[in-house]
Amino acid sequence: MKSQKSLQILPDNIIFHDLEIGETDTMEVWAKNISKKPMKIRFSFPYNSPFTVDQTKTNVTPPGLEAKSTVHFTCSKLEIEKSLLKVECDDCFVEIPVISYPPAASFKISPLEFDLGTIAVNTTEERKFKIQSVGTLDANYKLSCKSDSIKLTKPTGTISPQQTIELGFSFRSTKPGKTEYKINFTTDKTDSPIILTVKADVVDHSIVLLHEGKEIQDYNFGYVYFGQKKVVQ
Repeated sequence: MKSQKSLQILPDNIIFHDLEIGETDTMEVWAKNISKKPMKIRFSFPYNSPFTVDQTKTNVTPPGLEAKSTVHFTCSKLEIEKSLLKVECDDCFVEIPVISYPPAASFKISPLEFDLGTIAVNTTEERKFKIQSVGTLDANYKLSCKSDSIKLTKPTGTISPQQTIELGFSFRSTKPGKTEYKINFTTDKTDSPIILTVKADVVDHSIVLLHEGKEIQDYNFGYVYFGQKKVVQ
């Protein structure tokens, strides 16, 4: 809600989403007279705006009441369109941003980071991750990695709006050392890649301490008295 001296406007911005060329949508805007006198409330866009607005049907709005209008937009191109709706009265005005966003692709990946811990040379580790499409367009995706140590499952495919898919990779290194690799997720509908990170400490011979299926660096036996034996499996 935006306010200015004698006016209170709701909403404080107007956004149109996902319109194709030729499609039309409308949104209502309300202007409340918060002064103590009747006044005329007017709505307008700049002359070259892609948006249009209806004028109020009443000439004067009494104190405490609202004037309603409707903003119209017809999509003529698949680009972001912006303008300012001017709402004015006798002694002030308020400008409301109006934006139209074309259909777009957007994705979420979880998880984005993998720490494989300490693994032996020539040992294969497999991991999975999920890709969720939160946009409004179908997209062709591609997974890529510059390392031969990483093999991707289903590196190319198509993902639809609101779809979630599960993909994965396997890691196998023939050389010891600390490693870090990047997996790039790209599509034909987005400009920038989403990057997944894979880390591992590869050793010639690996003895790993595990407790309850998880790798640990140490274990606390607590209090142990002389002559007592405590076994942890």
